[in-house]
Amino acid sequence: MKTGAIMFDIKRDYAFLIKYWSEVLVFPYGEFLINPLMPPPGVNPALWLETFVSLFSLLDTRISTQGLLLEILSKIYEERDIYNGGDDYPDMYLLNDQIQKMKIPNDRKRADYLGTLKERFSAMMSNRNTAKQFDCKSGVPIHEILDRMTVIIVDGRLSALRNIIGRTFDIPV
Repeated sequence: MKTGAIMFDIKRDYAFLIKYWSEVLVFPYGEFLINPLMPPPGVNPALWLETFVSLFSLLDTRISTQGLLLEILSKIYEERDIYNGGDDYPDMYLLNDQIQKMKIPNDRKRADYLGTLKERFSAMMSNRNTAKQFDCKSGVPIHEILDRMTVIIVDGRLSALRNIIGRTFDIPV
């Protein structure tokens, strides 16, 4: 993997780089769509799910939800035959729908974990700025963002986008 960089272009100072460097990716804010549930090419889907779940669960130090989230995503991957080479990857909206439809179980710990997941996904997916970035089946391939110079034209939306990038890739931005 190459080393990439993500630049948030508030004043449109960096978009011109594409003229001089063909490897630069430039996205207006509204066109920067990602599906973090789709693994990069060549990455084992089970390993990708474990990585995604680990990162997502660590975002606000509630690692207690990790097992439940992995269970939900594994079931979705099995239903879509992804472990056997299928490519009908779920998106964050489908995952949110599955989580919100789940009934609160009688087991108190499991009920707490599910309640936490429901709250976190509801907050993330009901936020207009965050949710629209996940409104896609594939979006920008994650490996391309991490391998190349990426310029995102934000026009005053920096805080929302920084939150999305930081949460998705577990990096400080």
